[in-house]
Amino acid sequence: MFTLLASEGSSTDHRSKAILLWKPTDVVQDDALEEFLKIAYDRCNYSNEQALGLLFMFQYDMTKALSELQNYVPFEEEWTKKDKVLFEQAYQKHGKVFHRIRAMLPEKTIGSLVKYYYQWKKEHSRLSMMDKKAQKRKIWYHTSNDAASKNEQWKGKRLPK
Repeated sequence: MFTLLASEGSSTDHRSKAILLWKPTDVVQDDALEEFLKIAYDRCNYSNEQALGLLFMFQYDMTKALSELQNYVPFEEEWTKKDKVLFEQAYQKHGKVFHRIRAMLPEKTIGSLVKYYYQWKKEHSRLSMMDKKAQKRKIWYHTSNDAASKNEQWKGKRLPK
């Protein structure tokens, strides 16, 4: 069992600024908790952490938490074009040192930076794979055209010895 905490900033004493999001309890049975997590995800796309936080907020009252799911729908964090450019510049300068990247994007949490990094990395690797395939096609096209023109040159002639 663990206690889930959310903290803002990069304070060395994170517990002083932490907000308790979940604390294990015997009030809720594990199978009922699993069912609650599944319903919260299916209905409103809650992560486990978000669903546990909501349940904790309603003092482990599952009926009340389930009835309030729609009122606390989690939202996806938006990244503006400027944020994306700043992230790429910060990444080029600092690599995966996210607390330094956060200095350039102070309104973003370390968690959102890490999440965006993996989305960005996945997109870039997909693009680079597409670039590599296009480059191979281009090379193959030029090579096959060069071979065809050489064949035309020697058509009907004897090969040199």
